[in-house]
Amino acid sequence: MTRKWLTLVVFLCLAVLEVSLISVQGKSYFLWHRLVTPYCLFSLPAGWQVVDTAPTQVKTDFSRYQNGPVSFSYPTAWDISSEVFQGGEILYHTGFREPGHGAHGFVQVWRLQKSLEQFLDEAKHSAMDRRKITSYQLNPRQVAGRPGFLLEYNCEGHDGQDYRAREVFCQQGDQMYRLSYFILASADQERHQNIFDRMVDSLRIIK
Repeated sequence: MTRKWLTLVVFLCLAVLEVSLISVQGKSYFLWHRLVTPYCLFSLPAGWQVVDTAPTQVKTDFSRYQNGPVSFSYPTAWDISSEVFQGGEILYHTGFREPGHGAHGFVQVWRLQKSLEQFLDEAKHSAMDRRKITSYQLNPRQVAGRPGFLLEYNCEGHDGQDYRAREVFCQQGDQMYRLSYFILASADQERHQNIFDRMVDSLRIIK
């Protein structure tokens, strides 16, 4: 058989959808034979449907936000706002929120007169005294091109629901940079992990 005819035969085999009649205990059934890939052929009763159960990837567009000492990227459809705190400890605060009852969080700059490690240790004990904290994990991570920390934990929100928290911290001189991200523990954690990672990777210190 020539190569041209062989190619034609293979093409027809891939395209064919065959119907067969079988008899089981005196009853006849039609079966569809469907070729899924060049290496996989299976049968199913006529009238059944083949459904692709592969997860659909939802594309998230991002925008760049720059105001004051930091810049970062965030999902374009989300709300973003700045707030001024009194007291001089929190020097900068920009919050972000997914429309509806989705993710929320903030980017902050703190005045810090101690080491970042000491601050995180004190914050851990203070938080555990005031609210229910579980699955607490603190690990090193690069943040804005500097050595920092990734903090992950579950906590009970003011609404009584269980939240998953992801936060990163780094220090430059007497200032601490923080990005915090909170989402219901029952939400799609893989999707929000990807958004959080992209926001963290985009964080830049301007001055």
